[in-house]
Amino acid sequence: NSAGTSVTISGLTANTVYFFELFTRKGSLWSDGIIVSTIPFNPQTGDFQTAGSGNYSSTSTWQMYDGASWLPASEYPNQSGLTPGTATVTIRTGHTVVLDASRSNNPIRNLIVQNGAKIWAQDSTYNQHRYLTVYGNITCNGTIGRGTNLYDNISFNIEGNPSTISGAGSFNASRIRKNFTANSNSEGIIAMNVGLKFASGVGTSSGTCLYNNVSGTSRFNLTVNENSNLSLYTSIGSSGNLSIDGIDGEGSTDRH
Repeated sequence: NSAGTSVTISGLTANTVYFFELFTRKGSLWSDGIIVSTIPFNPQTGDFQTAGSGNYSSTSTWQMYDGASWLPASEYPNQSGLTPGTATVTIRTGHTVVLDASRSNNPIRNLIVQNGAKIWAQDSTYNQHRYLTVYGNITCNGTIGRGTNLYDNISFNIEGNPSTISGAGSFNASRIRKNFTANSNSEGIIAMNVGLKFASGVGTSSGTCLYNNVSGTSRFNLTVNENSNLSLYTSIGSSGNLSIDGIDGEGSTDRH
């Protein structure tokens, strides 16, 4: 509990999601609470941050932390394809990163998009998804995607147990799915407003925006937190579907 215009909280654990509920008071009257979340970050050796705007696959876009300082990167995040990914990747304020190719096989640990920063595919070609695989959390205080109810091919494989999507920014993607078995079960926690819009351009397509792409016993569990919304928008050839406890619309076997 605290009062004033600012509060300093110490002793938090890095890369852990914290939720805070804020109130205002006038006399004996209290406002409704507003819940916000954040993930404190302490850079570790091998983490990446942007050096400027550019393509995700360009080494000149990135700096890498060597344990003491940020140096020009010699590769893009997890170019070697280590699984699961261990790097935290930060898009810094004022920088825009274009996911110029799908990076499903170059997984990262955490993605942080700072206020005034952006990551998107900058491409709306039907059914040409560009995936980024995340084994930890996504913190978006800037912009992911093109905008509300606007199609962009940026998509995410959510592989953590759990992986939390949180922040005060704008999160709009084409698809969210589970795609790998490094964790047999994955859990996605939606702790901010998230919009998904998949445009296949084909009238017979399922248009599934949210699903498990791993057959067998693997599970993809989803929680939408209080005061957070998950919106599935319709588009050309896509009716804004999600698959729950059954066939995902992309395969012929049960996927849960």
